Amino acid sequence: MIEEIHRAGRWRLSFLGHVLRPFAWLYQRRLDRLRQRLVQRVVADPGSGTEMAGRYDSRAAATMYLSHHESISLNRLRHALLARAEVRAISRALEVVRPEKRILDAPAGTGKLWKLFCSFGIPVVGVDASQEMLDRAPNMPGVERLRADVTNLPFQTAYFDVAVSLRLFHRLPPRTRRSALNELARVSNGRLIASYAFVSGVLRTRYWLVSGLRRSTEWAPHPVTREQLLLELNSAGLELISLRRVAGVLSNEVIVIARRGGLSQP
Repeated sequence: MIEEIHRAGRWRLSFLGHVLRPFAWLYQRRLDRLRQRLVQRVVADPGSGTEMAGRYDSRAAATMYLSHHESISLNRLRHALLARAEVRAISRALEVVRPEKRILDAPAGTGKLWKLFCSFGIPVVGVDASQEMLDRAPNMPGVERLRADVTNLPFQTAYFDVAVSLRLFHRLPPRTRRSALNELARVSNGRLIASYAFVSGVLRTRYWLVSGLRRSTEWAPHPVTREQLLLELNSAGLELISLRRVAGVLSNEVIVIARRGGLSQP
C-alpha cells in the first residue's frame, strides 16, 4: 500500500514537471529579455549621437554580453550558429580584399574575430568604445587593442588595408552611421567590410514580422534599404562591390564589401 502511494506520488510529480517545464522556459526567456533591456536602458542614450560610446562601457553590460552568449539555451544556440555564419562571411570577404598590411577591427568587442584575422599573418588593431569589452578579449600575438570612438579614430589616413565593422551600423542612427562610415573609409585606404540590418525585398517582411513578435525594434533599430545603403556609401566616396546575406532569410544581417571609387582592386 505504501509503495503504491509512493509510485502515485512520483507519477504526479513527474507529470507536473512535464506540464510546467514549457512555462518555466518561457518565464526564463522573458526574464533574460527584461534584464537585457534594463542594462541597455541604463548604459545607452538612444537620443544621443554617441549612443554606442557607452552602450557596453560598464562591467554590468560587458558581463551581460558574455553571459548572454555563454548561457545554455536555445537562444544561445541561435546566436552561436549566426556567429559562425558571420565568421564565414567575413572570411570570404577578406579573401576578396586580400589585406597585406594591417586590419582594423572596429568595434572589436570581446575579440571574437581576432582568431580569423590573425590567420592572415599581419598586424590587427581592435578598437572599441568600451574598455570593459576590450578587457574581456583574449590576449593574442599580433593584436593591439585600443579604446577609441569609431567616429574619431586616432590613425593616419590609409593606415590600414581594410576596416571590418561587425554588428555596429544597425545600432547607429543615420547621422552617426555616416560619420563612422566616413572615418572608417578614411583610415582603411577606402576598403570596408561591414554588416548592416537589411530591409529590402523579402527581408523587409522578415524584419517587421520579427519586430512584431518581439513587440520592439530594439534588436535592430536602424536598418537600411538598398537605396539608403547606396546613398550612404556614395556620400563616403565608396562604391558597393558585393552584398551577401549572412544566413539567408533566417537573419536580416548582410555583409557588405565596399571600396573607394577608382580603386583597381576591392
